Amino acid sequence: MYAETSAPSPEDPYGAAKLAVEKVLEYLAKVRVCETVSLRIARVLGPGATETASPWRSQIFEPPAPGRNELAIPFDPEARLTVVHIDDLVRVFRILLETPKLARPVYNAPAEPIVAGEIGRLAESKGWRVSMGMARGGPGIDGTRFTRDFGFATRPIREHIGDC
Repeated sequence: MYAETSAPSPEDPYGAAKLAVEKVLEYLAKVRVCETVSLRIARVLGPGATETASPWRSQIFEPPAPGRNELAIPFDPEARLTVVHIDDLVRVFRILLETPKLARPVYNAPAEPIVAGEIGRLAESKGWRVSMGMARGGPGIDGTRFTRDFGFATRPIREHIGDC
């Protein structure tokens, strides 16, 4: 699990680009051009996405359509994922936007560790035929700092899926 104090180690060009932007923001804050905060976000799950490279992240919150009940989750059933529901993430953004003076320049969004197979089982309970892939989950993030600084708690993904 990566905490905000962990040395960033991007695994791909996307992560490297995010780190580069974070460094530019740190510099702008240091020379007092503007105040900034970086928010590092886990995998976002939630309904309503129409354009995404990972449609399963949204589909699991919707009832399967007749004859279209195939759901492909690219992760190995034992892969450990760190996920956050879009509603919780919106609450995090709101807190950051409404806090007049933030104590820290970097926060990890609070997220929930979960095994991919559990997400598959939850989707199956909603009528999806789930196929699992072989991808590993990768490193998770630790949102303890945000939770502690703002008294924040996420709602478990299984409850969000159960609401659908």
